[in-house]
Amino acid sequence: MSAEQGLLLPFDFQTYWLHASGEGGGADFDLKMERDAHRLPLLRGKHVAGLLRLALERAAAWGWFADAAGPDDLDIPDLLMGGRSDGRPGCLDVRSAVIRQPLAGILRSDQAMTEACFQRLATTAIEPLHGVAREKHLRTIEAALPLPLQARVRFAPADRLAWCGLDAGAIGQVDRAAAEWRKWVRLAWPAVDEAGAKRTRGFGRLRPADCVDESLS
Repeated sequence: MSAEQGLLLPFDFQTYWLHASGEGGGADFDLKMERDAHRLPLLRGKHVAGLLRLALERAAAWGWFADAAGPDDLDIPDLLMGGRSDGRPGCLDVRSAVIRQPLAGILRSDQAMTEACFQRLATTAIEPLHGVAREKHLRTIEAALPLPLQARVRFAPADRLAWCGLDAGAIGQVDRAAAEWRKWVRLAWPAVDEAGAKRTRGFGRLRPADCVDESLS
């Protein structure tokens, strides 16, 4: 298998999901969906990387790497995603999640189908004592329909190796990651069960799905 060949992380949404662009929608929306160059919904790579780190940390805490990690001092989440406290770079390059082909090509071929990927939803806060809607708390958001997305992940250790310098032990860990990162990511990814914003409100539920090799997509 080529060292450059990556994995595809699947996102099989089962509910409406939201990944806001950080900009309001003026008079139309309080939160507006992030879109790609073809006006289709996406999850930015930074968010996907955060979910992958969460999956790796869960897998480590739950003992899923008991046979894979080897020495007790090998911190797989840190090695692959970078150090939280010291700023050490990781070994993986994580890209944005976009709608899978051939569905993406079909949707972007017609503007009406592109816009049909989104739904206008209204929410409000409830007054706990009387169970009625609070005044001036109506919020309108643009959410995406349940759709299948995927994000590309590749092994890209250049920054990590630069940080390693001449530390033979650290370089050895990178070599270990080069050989086993796909196995580690495959083990961990099913630990992710939701994505996007407002997950405590029922948005972004995912059906567990296995990673696939990039060449098989």
